[in-house]
Amino acid sequence: MEADRPPKVFISYSWDSAAHEEQVRALVDRLIAEGIDCVLDRYQHPPPPQGWPTWMREQVKEADFVLVVCSEGYNTKAEGKAKGGGAGVRFESVQVLQELYEHRMWNQRVLPVLVQAAGLELVWEPLRPYHHYRADTAEGYEDLYRRLTDQPALVRPKLGTRKVLPPRNLPAQQAQSAAPGPASATNPAPPAAPAQAKPPQPTPGQPWTEPTTDIRFLWVPPGEFSMGSNEIGDHERPAHRVKLSGFWLAETPVTNRQYGLYLGGGQGKVKEPYSWHVRRFSSPKQPVVQVGWEEAQAYCQWLSGLASQPVNLPSEAQWEYAARGSQGRKYPWGDKPEPNPQLACFAQNLETGSPAVVGSYPAGAGPFGHLDLAGTVWEWCLDVWDAEAYKGRKGMTENPVVKGGGSRTHVVRGGGWRNSADGLQSAFRSKSDNWLGDALIGFRVAISPPSP
Repeated sequence: MEADRPPKVFISYSWDSAAHEEQVRALVDRLIAEGIDCVLDRYQHPPPPQGWPTWMREQVKEADFVLVVCSEGYNTKAEGKAKGGGAGVRFESVQVLQELYEHRMWNQRVLPVLVQAAGLELVWEPLRPYHHYRADTAEGYEDLYRRLTDQPALVRPKLGTRKVLPPRNLPAQQAQSAAPGPASATNPAPPAAPAQAKPPQPTPGQPWTEPTTDIRFLWVPPGEFSMGSNEIGDHERPAHRVKLSGFWLAETPVTNRQYGLYLGGGQGKVKEPYSWHVRRFSSPKQPVVQVGWEEAQAYCQWLSGLASQPVNLPSEAQWEYAARGSQGRKYPWGDKPEPNPQLACFAQNLETGSPAVVGSYPAGAGPFGHLDLAGTVWEWCLDVWDAEAYKGRKGMTENPVVKGGGSRTHVVRGGGWRNSADGLQSAFRSKSDNWLGDALIGFRVAISPPSP
C-alpha cells in the first residue's frame, strides 16, 4: 500500500436486520469520514455492469483490507446453512477462504470485526485464530483504526545508558571505591582504546564473526556442482553445471536478537515485524520472520556498514551450493535418511507450531557446516523468481543471478516449519511476493569477497 493514498477497505457483511445494517453503515461512515476508503455494496450505484459476483471478487482482490462483520446471520450464510437467501455472503466468504488459502493461512488482510457486544463465539469459525476487533467500543475502534492506518499503539523507547551497579559482597565504602566513577587523581580514567578504522576483516578460507551482531559466517570455497534436479518438478529442470567463486554464508538465519539490533539503530524509522510480540515467534534465538524481501535487503545494507563488507542475500546458486556441495546432496545432511525430527524442524501445525531456535539440529548440518538449511524457515534469495530460469542455461554457468528491476516476486529456499518433507529437498524452488512478510519466511546473509 502506497503511503500517499488512503487504505482501501472492502466490507463483507450480512443484512440480518435493519438495525444491524444501521450499525454496519455507522461504522463505515465513520471510517470514511476519518480517511479510510471503504467499499460497501449499499453505496454502489448504479449496480456494477459486470454483475455482483465479479464485482465482489474484484473488490476482495483489490482491497488492502477486508473487514468481515461477523454476526449469527453471517456465520449461518457463510456456512451455507441459511434457509433461503444469503448467496452474496456465501460468495464473499468463499473469496475470503481463497485469500487465506493462497497465503498459506497467514492472514494480514482479512480482519474479523464485531459491531455489537459479543465475544469470540460470534466470530466466523475460520477467522477465530486471528485477532478480532470490537468496533462497538472506543478502544476496539481505535485498535481497528490503528491497524488500518499502520499506527502502532506503543513505540519502543530509545536505548538509554547502561547503569553501573556496585558489587554486593563489599562494604559500602569499598563498593563505592570499586565502582567506576568520574576520573580524578585517585580514580584515573581508563586509557582510551586505540581507534580502529574498521572492524577486523574476514580472511578467505576462514570462518568470521561480525562483532556487533555476532553473526558467524562460514566460508564456502569456490567450486562446481550440478544445480537443479530432473526428479522434483518442472521449475527445477534441467539439472545443469554451475561454477561459483568462494563466499561467506551465515551459519544460521538471522535471529530476532540480531534483527532487533537493526530495529534499535533505526530510531523508530524501521517497521517491526507483525510477529514481534507473538510469543511463539519472538524468542531472541528464533529466526526472525515476517520480514519482506525489501526489508531483508535493507538489513543487509545496514550490516554492510557495520562490517565494512558487501553483505547481501545469497544468490539462489550460492544457497543451493551451500546446501548440496559438490556432491549434489539431496538434503543438507546427505541423500539419506529422509527428513525426521532429529534433522530438521518441519510438518508442524500452522496454528500452534513455530520455527525452532537456530542451531537446534546440528545433525542436519550442510556440507560446509551451515545449519537450518532444511526446514525452520524459508529463506529469501537475491534472485528474481523465474520459473524457466534453468532452461536457458547451456554448458557451464558461472555465478548466475537472475535479476530484474522492479520485480515483485523473489526466490525462497529451504522449506519452513509447516512444510512437508518434499519441500526440504535442497534443489526444491519456491517463490514469494516481495511484500509478503510471512511467518514461514526468514533470511540469512552472505558476503562475496571483491574480485581480485
